[in-house]
Amino acid sequence: VILLCSVGLFVFFKGRKNIINRLYGLFAIFMAVWAFGLLMFYTGPENMLRFWANFLYVAGTLIAAIFFYFSLVFPFGRMSKLTIKGILIFFPNIALFILFFFSDFILAGTFIGVNNARGFVYGPGHLLFDIQFSLFFIWGFLNLLKKYRPADNIAKVQLKFTILGTSL
Repeated sequence: VILLCSVGLFVFFKGRKNIINRLYGLFAIFMAVWAFGLLMFYTGPENMLRFWANFLYVAGTLIAAIFFYFSLVFPFGRMSKLTIKGILIFFPNIALFILFFFSDFILAGTFIGVNNARGFVYGPGHLLFDIQFSLFFIWGFLNLLKKYRPADNIAKVQLKFTILGTSL
């Protein structure tokens, strides 16, 4: 968690004027936020289980959206300002945040089972999270793969490491 957050903050602040650095930094920071949420879900107090479950899923939606947005601008840095397209990418996060924290539609609850195993009880709308998360990651990888062939040698290396590293 600390390493991911440190890398994210370093990249974010090292190139604050570069949209690629900002997005990659945010991606790493939200991976750290998600990892922290996992830690709290599996080790935190029982009375906070539902909060941390919601927190985990909202962080996951943000990771997917940031990765997709990153895939639109990397490696060439186009789309330098937060455009309408950029705002629309994050709009589902607002709806999912509301559904996670203020309803049982996507996540109906949590449980503690045998040997203190903790888990999730999904609601009828869980597919909404799956669609948003999967669609943004698949579309993001397709964006990066599409940029590989026309890229110059340096950009090809950057794309290759980004695709491989992210897919791991």
